[in-house]
Amino acid sequence: QEPCAAGCPMTIKQTVPGQEAGNARLIQGTHSGVIATTPETIVGAVREAFADNGRVWNEWSENIRRLSRPRASLEIAEFLLSL
Repeated sequence: QEPCAAGCPMTIKQTVPGQEAGNARLIQGTHSGVIATTPETIVGAVREAFADNGRVWNEWSENIRRLSRPRASLEIAEFLLSL
């Protein structure tokens, strides 16, 4: 979730089973980054992201910004304090 909070797309090489697998699917499913598990696919993903003046990178950036909730923990705390 750190990339979402930072609004930074990412290339994911490996996921830890459990929560991290879900986070990786979120990144991939929202077109906010890519899962690339080999050196060749990582290089290909980075090349694609920055080709055509960074067209794909810019799409990923816009999509991940939609997921970003940098104040989420503060909003949760404020809500709990208001109960």
